[in-house]
Amino acid sequence: MVLPLTPKWVPSSSYTYAWVAMDNQGYLAKMYNNNSGGLPKLLLSIPDIKLYLDDLSEYIDGESEKYNNKINKKSNYIIDLYSSYTYRKYDKSKIIK
Repeated sequence: MVLPLTPKWVPSSSYTYAWVAMDNQGYLAKMYNNNSGGLPKLLLSIPDIKLYLDDLSEYIDGESEKYNNKINKKSNYIIDLYSSYTYRKYDKSKIIK
């Protein structure tokens, strides 16, 4: 069972939450708490936010049964942070490949 997301929620489960953030230049990023990180307080203040986050993630990933997502967004990704312990045998170029 997944814990409900409320303002009192604290990271303690092994469930990864994803949300979308935008910077002051309008760039969007899909963010993850990676099983242990906190979530924005504003996000936690929205009733039933878990339902919206699931819908949004499925839409972005092209896995939504509710919303059509056949648009080529010409997106890109950047690997910024990764576990140096887990990937200690690889350099960044091999991780990206």
